[in-house]
Amino acid sequence: MTFYLILLLILLIGASVLAFVYYYLSRRKNMEIPKQPDQPYDNNFIARITVAKDSQGRPILKFPNPITINPNQQIEWRSPDGQLEIRFSPRATPFVGASFATGKGGASFSGKPFEKRPPLTSYPYTIFVTTSLGYLVTAQAEVRVTDK
Repeated sequence: MTFYLILLLILLIGASVLAFVYYYLSRRKNMEIPKQPDQPYDNNFIARITVAKDSQGRPILKFPNPITINPNQQIEWRSPDGQLEIRFSPRATPFVGASFATGKGGASFSGKPFEKRPPLTSYPYTIFVTTSLGYLVTAQAEVRVTDK
């Protein structure tokens, strides 16, 4: 007798879960999800970071420095030569985040400068590129945010 009660309870719970899932999915279908633009901002500053060799054959980074943007722009960091990571100090970043990363050939977007950013004239950051050969190449750079 208890076996049949337990079986009935399991069937009722299963039916309740299926009804909930069906209800959730049917409501989700009727919701209109706005389409996300390919690029959130029209005037990205594209910072292309490449790996070159210096006169002694050591890998170095070539990149725009300093980067100057206005409050309506964002930076799009790209590196065709390896995995890229950008790191700001968490206390001295003009953006909501302090770290940005992307794989080889990808892009990492900073977002618009945070309105309540620290009142600095320039924001230093570190660039890390790991090449496909396993070299880690670093450099220091800065971002400046203008008022207009």
